Amino acid sequence: MSAPMRELIDTLFDAHPDDLPYLVHGDHPVSRGEVRAAVDMEAAVFAGHGIGEGHTVMLQIPPSCTQIEVLLALWRLGAQVMLVDHRLKPSEVDALRSLCHPQFLVDAGTAGRSPLTFEPRYEVVTSRYPDGRPATTEHKLVQFSSGSTGLPKVIGRTAASLSAEIERFTRIEGMPVLGERMLLLSSTAHSFGLIAGVLHSSPRASRRSSRDGCRPRTSSPPPGATTST
Repeated sequence: MSAPMRELIDTLFDAHPDDLPYLVHGDHPVSRGEVRAAVDMEAAVFAGHGIGEGHTVMLQIPPSCTQIEVLLALWRLGAQVMLVDHRLKPSEVDALRSLCHPQFLVDAGTAGRSPLTFEPRYEVVTSRYPDGRPATTEHKLVQFSSGSTGLPKVIGRTAASLSAEIERFTRIEGMPVLGERMLLLSSTAHSFGLIAGVLHSSPRASRRSSRDGCRPRTSSPPPGATTST
């Protein structure tokens, strides 16, 4: 895995003891140590599929413990992850695939459907695209605009960009701090829910809870992000 991404992931996990709760759904907390172990296990499985440094992976799993663990596992392997909203229809996913040419698709078979309740765990399927292309840049997170005004814009984030935004959130008054519980309503497939909700709170050791009826919230690319049409 590229050194900057490895350092970012290690910082998220090593900031506090493994026994602290990290993800909470109902009465079922998942500790930092359990998430770390799940990430290691998922990384081993994906490595068995041939995913490694510089490979491109489209990820389409509903917001869940599984989604977060899989994302971190793919990053641990050094993959460039294209994060796709699980509600997109297969035809919409195909359009994004033809735009970015990922080498792999990791999904939960829920494309175009919105679960009526929050599910913490999903079965994951990994598929390989023979016509996929490896990453040609250092971007580790790729996200897409809605495409409501035409072809979706592609937003790339490097490890340095992600780390800088996490740091900026720590300086905002009112953001979660050590020991606080945070109810996350923004989708973790979008920037605000993922970076402000999950990644920022990892080193701060606040606890994220999820509830039914989550609504996504998007944010504009910060300095350091790159976009293409």
